[in-house]
Amino acid sequence: AVEQISLRRQLKEAKKNLSIILERKSQYVMKTDIPLQLIKEERELRQHIAHLKQRIVEVTDMMVDDEKVKATKRPTFQNVSSEQPRSAISWAWLLLIAGLNFLAGVLGNLIAAWIQQDLFSDIFTLPRIVAISIMTVVVLVVGAWVQYRSLPIPKWGGVIIIVILLTLTALVAIVPSIFLSDGHSFDYAVQVQAKDTGESIPNAEVRVDVGGGKPPMTGITDVHGFATIAIDASYSGQLAVLTVEATGYGKHRQEIKLILAHSALVVQMEPAP
Repeated sequence: AVEQISLRRQLKEAKKNLSIILERKSQYVMKTDIPLQLIKEERELRQHIAHLKQRIVEVTDMMVDDEKVKATKRPTFQNVSSEQPRSAISWAWLLLIAGLNFLAGVLGNLIAAWIQQDLFSDIFTLPRIVAISIMTVVVLVVGAWVQYRSLPIPKWGGVIIIVILLTLTALVAIVPSIFLSDGHSFDYAVQVQAKDTGESIPNAEVRVDVGGGKPPMTGITDVHGFATIAIDASYSGQLAVLTVEATGYGKHRQEIKLILAHSALVVQMEPAP
């Protein structure tokens, strides 16, 4: 635009000079009397004017082309509407990743149960489901924030982030299982009752024998007939022999599997003969 204005100003000035020359030439009666210098100046001015007009046309065409390029880059109604499916696809991918994240948590629960050898009789406990759900919500929030901010994430960088999030979700279930299995214990609950009356039997001796020459783990029932025995986590999933003895009742023996149950094992004692 600046060059075009300058060219037009030069053209106006050149035309003005040409009109002065033509006026001076008109003062001569005979063409032969016109000075050669004046004729030369006229010829040069006409060439200069022609050059300025050509240059103005070129500059104008360039400006029109630039406007066309800018117009194609401006967001139009069609461009905006065409981006809507992209957003829908992005949200679809985000929901898919959240679903994979939840499945990763479920897989972590299964791996945890395998590590603990059925330490938890119900692998899908409420705390675990809540933890997985929280991780899934975190994935949704992070993904929505990234999409909202339109952060430039490389292709492989996005894949790495997804893998890290899925791994963290699985570890939510796996890590506590490994921790529990390493030198820790869980409580095995037993409730002792009289078979004929259903009354609780206090002060009954409860023993769990894992064999292999290892000393039995023992406990005494309280006034409600409950006894809680601390079982080393290394024994989880193993078979053991449960023995219960109480005054006035016959000895009770049965084989059990050492797992953490949500309810106590009920043992009904027969009266002594």
